[in-house]
Formats: sequence, structure tokens, C-alpha cells
Amino acid sequence: MLIVARDVSDLRVFTLAEVYDMFTLEEGQDFYGFLSDDFFPDGICCVWEEKGRYVAALRLQKWQDGYLLEGLQTHRDHRGRGYATKLVSAALEALTMEKVYSHISRDNASSIAVHTACGFRKILNYATYLDGSVYHTSDTYRYENPRCN
Repeated sequence: MLIVARDVSDLRVFTLAEVYDMFTLEEGQDFYGFLSDDFFPDGICCVWEEKGRYVAALRLQKWQDGYLLEGLQTHRDHRGRGYATKLVSAALEALTMEKVYSHISRDNASSIAVHTACGFRKILNYATYLDGSVYHTSDTYRYENPRCN
């Protein structure tokens, strides 16, 4: 089931931290601080919940002429079951964003497969991140929502 969070209070943050392999109290507190102080209210966090457990998550932030999908992660105990694809597909369906971008490391074949299965297409042979840094080991992919054209 898809959860769309637009505020830190919409999430079980320490449960979400486990998806990102953060297991100490300090890591969870730092993550809470990032979400509450830096990420929200402009960001959107999408989580896939299965049987009451968070199994996959992603974050969306305003970027250029659309949104940047980042932090796509599946809990280590639930990988290989299609949760990332379910999550990305459901998020794209639920949110009416015209353009969504994602930066993917060239050696991350599973992420490339998830993104292309969800309609993303490679548009650049490098990635420019939110902080302005450029990586030539990652590519930029874009999804254009057909409902917005």
C-alpha cells in the first residue's frame, strides 16, 4: 500500500530509517532532523507498506522543471520482490507531476531496470545533484507523465 507523506508527522520515522539501513538511535534522530528541518514541507516522501511494515521508500524534491526522485531504497530483508517497482509506479500514478527526474549510477543495474520499467528514459550521460555537484558516473533519467501532456 502506498503512503504519501508531505510532513514528518505523516511517517513513522524510525521505521522509515530502517528502510535506509539506519539502526542506531542517533542515526534515527539525525534522519528525523533532516526530514523535519531540511526536507519538508517542499519534499514528498513515498513509502510502500506491506503487512504494517515499511518495505520501500523514495523521496521527491522540486528540481529544475519538475521533481527529482532520490533515496529509492528497499529494506534489505525485502529486496528482489518487486517492491521498488510497485512503489515508483504507484507514486507516479498518485502524484500528478509532469516531469520526474532520477540520477542513477551506471553500475546499479537493478535501479536502471526499475526506472525503465516505470517509464523513465535516459536523457543525460551525467547527473547534477541538488547541491550542484556533477557526477559523470551516473546518468540522468526522466519520466514525463502522459496525463499532463
